[in-house]
Amino acid sequence: MSSLINYRERFQSMVDELIEHPQIEVIRYKIDKASKAAPYRIKFANEYLQKLLLPPLTKDLVAFYSECSRIRLEWRLKSAPPNRNNHGNIDIEPINRVFDSWRNCMPNEFKALHPFDFFIEEACVALNLNGDENPMLHFHRLGHGGGSMGIDISGYLELLLKSRGFWYWQTSIVGGGREEQEFRDTMPKLFPDYRDSDFVRIV
Repeated sequence: MSSLINYRERFQSMVDELIEHPQIEVIRYKIDKASKAAPYRIKFANEYLQKLLLPPLTKDLVAFYSECSRIRLEWRLKSAPPNRNNHGNIDIEPINRVFDSWRNCMPNEFKALHPFDFFIEEACVALNLNGDENPMLHFHRLGHGGGSMGIDISGYLELLLKSRGFWYWQTSIVGGGREEQEFRDTMPKLFPDYRDSDFVRIV
């Protein structure tokens, strides 16, 4: 089992920090506690994987969805112009959405990708259900492809907490020009605990 525990409490603490931050406005957030139906939804997700002849949910996924059913967060810098995209975006999908067909969203060549964090309309981070027992996360721009982040679900959640869901922080792993540079330039000005070395590019 991953050392990353108390998912719901850790995300709530992160949101509390953002709410108290003098430079940040939290626009929307909701951390849904897992309902009594969580064991059944986990069971249905495993049945979905079994039908596709894929390994069952990892312990980290079970641990997460046993505590949270969905996490949504949007925040912006108070100094940002009104037409600027939000600086922080998280939208972790409920388990019944992740482990379902995404055929209307993902073209055939990306059919193994199942969005986990649909953080913005045009991009997501998805589980790559290619048969690995511990699936890796894949950054994907809808209609434009993407690349593997080289981390599993526990690694992704850890970096998500450290990044506070900063706008396109995922490009610090897969490479992203202006988006990556904005993340690396802005984060240390906002959060004293930010460490650039936590976000290592793999390409």
